[in-house]
Amino acid sequence: GKAVTAQDIDLLLSSEAGKDVKGVFITHNETSTGVYSDLKSIGEVCQKHNVLYLVDAVSSLVAIDCKTDLWGIDVVITASQKALMTPPGLCFFSVSKKGWEYNQEAKCPRYYWDLANALKSLKKPTPENPYTPAVTLLFGLNEALNMIKQEGLENVFKRHLQLSKMFRTGVEALGLELMVKDEKIASPAVTSIMIPEGIEAGKITGFFRNNGIVIAGGQGQLKGRIIRVGHLGYVDAFDISNTLITLGRAFKSQGKALNTEAALNKAWEVYEHE
Repeated sequence: GKAVTAQDIDLLLSSEAGKDVKGVFITHNETSTGVYSDLKSIGEVCQKHNVLYLVDAVSSLVAIDCKTDLWGIDVVITASQKALMTPPGLCFFSVSKKGWEYNQEAKCPRYYWDLANALKSLKKPTPENPYTPAVTLLFGLNEALNMIKQEGLENVFKRHLQLSKMFRTGVEALGLELMVKDEKIASPAVTSIMIPEGIEAGKITGFFRNNGIVIAGGQGQLKGRIIRVGHLGYVDAFDISNTLITLGRAFKSQGKALNTEAALNKAWEVYEHE
């Protein structure tokens, strides 16, 4: 429920253990807990120590701002199935000049994932993929990008933040505990909810599935302790309302009554004032 900070990374890179570090890998938005990291301040630390800065933005890009060049990020990777609102199957890379220099020196074996080969194909008179691309997914992606462009990227960022605050407020009004307490690091894309004693997380996710909504349970040491709700991509305030109502019904099915009416009132109040 906490984020790694720029100070944490600076301390490590300044230590004896950090002297041989060549790169820093950061997951921008951690879907297993609902925490996101401050890419800008971490980027400043990476530039200070002259190390590669590599970002997993699979569940953050488009949902949360990522100023790749301005924040000194050398590699960004994302995928089609999150905020880009396209079925899974596409992967996207952004590589800086410094990143390409490291790529030329890399000795690790690769073939399909050889970015230099991809760049070579991209620089042809008619740019192409080095291997057979998922053409139908590209048509879907094109439509999703048109929707994002029509809404406006800044508005997309604001919508994700607005829905996140709406949902978090509703969850607390239900009487449930949020895993991530600090609003500054609470993900605009996914929220984790602590499961109280006497309630089975698996039955909660099963209840949702039976009602046409898919949410996730916890992973690893958090299995059975939390449930995770995504609110990124093609999601609106009515989806949030429906999820809050279904949460109330799911808990009621296990004998725990929650104040759904209060949750909806509080959630919509936040939505209308954000």
